[in-house]
Amino acid sequence: MLKFKALFAAMLAASLVACGGGGGDAGAPAGSGVPSGGGGGTTRPVAAPTLTLALTDSAGAATNSLSGNGIVSATARLLDAKGLPVPNTKVLFATDDALVSLTPAATALTDSMGVATVQLVAVSVASAGAATVTATASVDGKTVTAQRDFQVSAVDLSFSALNLGTTPVPAFGNRPVSVAVTANGKPVTNSPVQVTFTASCGRVQPAVVSTNASGVAATTYTASDAQCSGTNVTISASATGAKAVAGSLPVLQALATNVQFVTATPSLIYLSGSGGATQSQVSFKVVDATGSPLQNQALLLSLVNAGPGVSLNTVGNKDDVTLTTDASGVVSVAVFSGTIPTSAQVKAVVIGNPTLNVTSNILTVASGRPVQKAMSIALEKLSIEGFNVDGNTSKVTVSLADRQGNPVPDGTEVNLVAESGVLIPGRCVVADGTSRCSVDIRSQGTRPFEASPGRSGRV
Repeated sequence: MLKFKALFAAMLAASLVACGGGGGDAGAPAGSGVPSGGGGGTTRPVAAPTLTLALTDSAGAATNSLSGNGIVSATARLLDAKGLPVPNTKVLFATDDALVSLTPAATALTDSMGVATVQLVAVSVASAGAATVTATASVDGKTVTAQRDFQVSAVDLSFSALNLGTTPVPAFGNRPVSVAVTANGKPVTNSPVQVTFTASCGRVQPAVVSTNASGVAATTYTASDAQCSGTNVTISASATGAKAVAGSLPVLQALATNVQFVTATPSLIYLSGSGGATQSQVSFKVVDATGSPLQNQALLLSLVNAGPGVSLNTVGNKDDVTLTTDASGVVSVAVFSGTIPTSAQVKAVVIGNPTLNVTSNILTVASGRPVQKAMSIALEKLSIEGFNVDGNTSKVTVSLADRQGNPVPDGTEVNLVAESGVLIPGRCVVADGTSRCSVDIRSQGTRPFEASPGRSGRV
């Protein structure tokens, strides 16, 4: 009797199972989302794909913070409705672009375990604030997402000493320049830092560079200006959030390659006491291979083919003198006349390189005193209507020279007289190096004889 009751109970249980709890849709598969029972029956939960997101540091430990010089891995795992990994499916990652960038890309493909990973890197070492990373994927037409919040923290930057090399840079030469940047004592290998370089003379090109994978910013300095030669140039590096660093780079003196005669002003001087200029400034210029002027170059200056009485630099001195070029690369020396008409030249030699030398053009020392044989008078009009008419004029030009045929000094005065008429003015002064001067003669006053038709007279 007991065995029969147990068998009946088992059959009844089997019958209830086959009926699906009564009143349900026998054709609806499990997990299809269709209710398995009605009339007061229960609804089973519907399974769906899932996406999880985890943040880990470089050691693989879970984290929710990212430093300006660090890297955090964002790992997404995609499972289907049965809890199985979904491989070869694209996962899209997104975050706050102002603080964080995604590397190597914003998308990644799941592997055989349904895992996709990207890295989060701070936009700069100065980035700071809260951020969110989101992962999104699609499985069988269903979209799933996951999010994680994290904190971005700025770091303290510092520079190493500038690497400027161990030797001076040649004038107009180039030199590699670099500086290492550290964040919290470690090289900035993850987030590039923009470093600005400046130089007190010459140029740094490029002036703004980013650190490389080793945390080093490198550029090139050029001693491009003539003023840099023979000086110590200060080069500095700066970046946001870091204290600037500076270093000194010696630049060698540029080598002189040529010395040039510039001018003798004036090129004609006169004997002492003649009333004309008795001193001339003779100038020379020293240049380098680029044609740029060189300052602080010593020149030995001496008289060449100088006649008696000519002196150099100071009145009465005939010895050589040493002078130094100025900021324009120019040196000027005074040449003084004596008491004898002659000519003179000045030779300039670069001290330290005697092969560089030049001689000035000839400087003439003239007597300056006009002589009768070199004097003449010329009229613009040899005949004017003036026998019985007042007021007609003709220009009178007086030309002068000294006994050597050289011009007389500016300022030489000529007095004129006329038999009749009037000279306006009665004197003229030589000017502008022309060695001549002019006045006008005007008809008026007493005529040579009585006026009569067809008659003329000479003044």
